[in-house]
Amino acid sequence: MELPISTMLFLKKVYSLKLTLLSLMLYKTAIATTKEKPMFDVVNSKQSANAEKKTNTYFFADVETTIHTNVGEKAELPCLVYGIDLSSTVISWWKAGDFQEISLGLEARQHRFFLPRRFYEDWTLVIENTENKDTGFYACQINSDKLLEKIFYLNVTGKVPDTTADAEFLKDEELPKPTVREYDFAGDQNEARSSARLA
Repeated sequence: MELPISTMLFLKKVYSLKLTLLSLMLYKTAIATTKEKPMFDVVNSKQSANAEKKTNTYFFADVETTIHTNVGEKAELPCLVYGIDLSSTVISWWKAGDFQEISLGLEARQHRFFLPRRFYEDWTLVIENTENKDTGFYACQINSDKLLEKIFYLNVTGKVPDTTADAEFLKDEELPKPTVREYDFAGDQNEARSSARLA
């Protein structure tokens, strides 16, 4: 029995594309309708999901995702990607709870945030002069045919430096009181009246 053209085209697609759960189900349906022995074994859905996860991961896994820093220091969230066509893909950074992205491509929206791009795969987010409000979850997103994210947690600790002066420096020292002097048009200096002294 010969396979219908639609089934043959489908099988060609399956060979040329990565197997997803949906294509596996369609393949099973195509095989069941032809009553022919399959040309390859269909793996169970659990194995297929694990295989897809490995082949579609565009982030390098072995980077630290929990970052600790102190107030006023620099923090780096290392988002390293691979296998991405940047002509059709946008990479962006978001902070949980914010409604606007931190960066879109290489353009950062805030002056303390930037992406140094030390090499092609590097989309590390650098935050200068960290503040307590920077603590939280951040997502490095790959926006291609589907959305992929790598989540980071930034923990900024330490007190904000106190900018008020110490009380001992604020004490009024007995400084000499300034006097007001009058000048006539000839340039002679006359001592101001005592009532004109500043208090």
